[in-house]
Amino acid sequence: MTFGQKLYTLREERGWSQEDLAEKADVSRQTVSNWENDKVQIDAEKLKRLSEVFGVGMDELYAADTAIPKAEPQAKNKRITLAVVIVLIFLALSSLVLAVIGLCRSDTGQTSSAIALTGVAGLCIAAAASAVVLTVCAVYLIKYFKKK
Repeated sequence: MTFGQKLYTLREERGWSQEDLAEKADVSRQTVSNWENDKVQIDAEKLKRLSEVFGVGMDELYAADTAIPKAEPQAKNKRITLAVVIVLIFLALSSLVLAVIGLCRSDTGQTSSAIALTGVAGLCIAAAASAVVLTVCAVYLIKYFKKK
């Protein structure tokens, strides 16, 4: 595999455009294109910068026929997952608050249509389900921020 092929593969695995890589490596998009098409040789300074950007050794990046390490899941996927977790936390907290309010109101003899339909057992189930969702989300967030 040529240097250009390795560079292209590493860039694509990370979901970066040529512009993205050019910005990270402090070069032009045309320079990245020339490297990927093996039109020009890379100098040692830029090779060192690319190895830092990709987190691989210079020899791994430039040496012929070496395996390319797999990229971590794309940052975009991580951001989407984090957004979903935040929405789940909001919904679980809302459900938990409403269940607690419903339980308090059921003790006073006041009823609402929600309590009449689900009863105290339904409110307890909603509270328990919310607690489980919050716990799972908390574990995910702890693991997510520990990796950073």
